[in-house]
Amino acid sequence: MLVNTTRFLGYDKNEDGELIINEEQAELVRRVFREYLEGKSYAAIAKGLMKNKRKTVTGGERWWDSTISGMLENEKYYGDVLLQKTITVDFLNHKRKENKGQAQKYIVNDNHQPIIPKEIFDKVQDEKERRALLKGNLVGDRHKYCSKYPFKRYNSTIRTISFTGIFLCCDIITPRLNSFLFHCPIWGSIPKFSHRRILYLN
Repeated sequence: MLVNTTRFLGYDKNEDGELIINEEQAELVRRVFREYLEGKSYAAIAKGLMKNKRKTVTGGERWWDSTISGMLENEKYYGDVLLQKTITVDFLNHKRKENKGQAQKYIVNDNHQPIIPKEIFDKVQDEKERRALLKGNLVGDRHKYCSKYPFKRYNSTIRTISFTGIFLCCDIITPRLNSFLFHCPIWGSIPKFSHRRILYLN
């Protein structure tokens, strides 16, 4: 499968037009995936790349959040190719737009050597969804992500908290005088009889 390499980093073409890894660019791609899983935001990753004067696919040094997000969603980095992401809407001027279900999409598996293992790519997609859900930017099952990432402490002092017969599902902890206030961001997304919105721990 012949793929245009001018719109994404990490690959060149050989004499047969097949994708081959560009190791210098591939190191940058791995860095983006690694830093995202380490907890960095799109903006923080972009800022680091600009600080190090790393080039974008167009040769510039200005990195945008949307560029980082697009890299993290690019299936080509694990070796597959998704066809018909865009469709032609005007055959006279060749105008194209995003395919949002108007036409069938096709996936070509193992088309070329991957830069990112599939399991790492999948972890990144889970993390993107988790962050979107907790920010309220995506409707879905927030509960499964809250249970996977249980506690985020906003106080600088490390505290050990014991629970007896209490299931605390989420990760928002606010220090209070002689206590902590636990507030759940998934309130409203699951039946209220099975969930406590806040819990005071003295």
